[in-house]
Amino acid sequence: LPLFNRNGGAIAAARADVDRSRAELASARLDAAAQLARANREQTAAIARAARDSETTMSAYHVMTLSRTAYHEGEMAIADVLQSQRSYRDVVAQYHTDLLTIAVNAAIVRALTGQPVVQP
Repeated sequence: LPLFNRNGGAIAAARADVDRSRAELASARLDAAAQLARANREQTAAIARAARDSETTMSAYHVMTLSRTAYHEGEMAIADVLQSQRSYRDVVAQYHTDLLTIAVNAAIVRALTGQPVVQP
């Protein structure tokens, strides 16, 4: 008789807890997969930007060097030399920002995938 079966409620509650735990696990897996995909996308973009910034840094350094030489020869105003130095500093700062983004996203990927940290 179902009237004397008192264990059914506890079993149903335990099954509900198991189902809730499975749903939370699935949600956590989806969240981790989304974070991993985002970190991979950001890292790929940062690598491309860093490669471009590397070339831009060399070009800005060359322009800065040439402007200093032109200033010493009396062919360029000091304001132009200062602008070239400012541009060079800005390019280097952006390059370092992109390198930092690469390192941070690599750490996120390692944390999410359980990969060990490799020292260069």
